[in-house]
Amino acid sequence: MTKIIPQYVTTDIILASTLRTKGVKLDQIKMVDKKRGAFYFNDVSEELLLQFDAQQLDVEPIAFNQMRVSLSTAIKRLQD
Repeated sequence: MTKIIPQYVTTDIILASTLRTKGVKLDQIKMVDKKRGAFYFNDVSEELLLQFDAQQLDVEPIAFNQMRVSLSTAIKRLQD
């Protein structure tokens, strides 16, 4: 049985983009310093994180890139 993490936080924009592309709900973004944001996710499958760490997780490249740009833009807006 896959463990579900109720709230998962990462500052890794690549991981955040991957999770969003896989349909994981992003709860909020908070700035941790002048350039980095922390991404707060709800109900993240531990199996999904293990697959990401093992580089065994596939995402559609165009959707992933669009999500990465979107999250980067959100961080830039929070910097203002």
